[in-house]
Amino acid sequence: TFLATFDDPTAQIRIDNIGEFQGTILNPNPSSFTAALNLHSGQNTILIAATDTLGNQSNYQLTYTYYPPLILGITSPTNGQSFTDINSITINGTLTAPPGTSIVIDNRYVATINPDGTWTVLSYALTPGQNTITSTAYSPDHRSQSAIVTVTMVQTPLTITISSPQSNQTFTDISMITISGTLIAPPGTMVVV
Repeated sequence: TFLATFDDPTAQIRIDNIGEFQGTILNPNPSSFTAALNLHSGQNTILIAATDTLGNQSNYQLTYTYYPPLILGITSPTNGQSFTDINSITINGTLTAPPGTSIVIDNRYVATINPDGTWTVLSYALTPGQNTITSTAYSPDHRSQSAIVTVTMVQTPLTITISSPQSNQTFTDISMITISGTLIAPPGTMVVV
């Protein structure tokens, strides 16, 4: 919204933004008028034309640069979340930004941005312990915005015990034995004898 003054209360005011007709203000206040314009991303050239009752016209041109909001968020995982024996996760988030904005995670993963402003990174690799996930949005007008969450990957301790046969046990006339025991390990762990 902008406020302008003029010296002819009978004048009609026309406002254009980048060649798009915005409207004519009829019967403005005796010496001023207020108008609201929809700005486009980037440079906006505003032309204000005042025409009196005799057809005389006076023009005034303004240039504004508008940067739409750049808002980035991570919705999943949440900050402080823990994952047990999970090596990779999916990261989801939201984005409010101009068209053409990209999102990069930890300078390694490029997010898929959906038309509704949500975004996703599949198969983000976790390492044991604390993992800091930094997502950064880069807009076409050279701005950036980051969002950070920290998650923890917990590994189940790998423990194997043999309950049978006993250590140093002797077998006579037996060529094959059965070995049994217990295993505490992440799912999918293989035991090789």
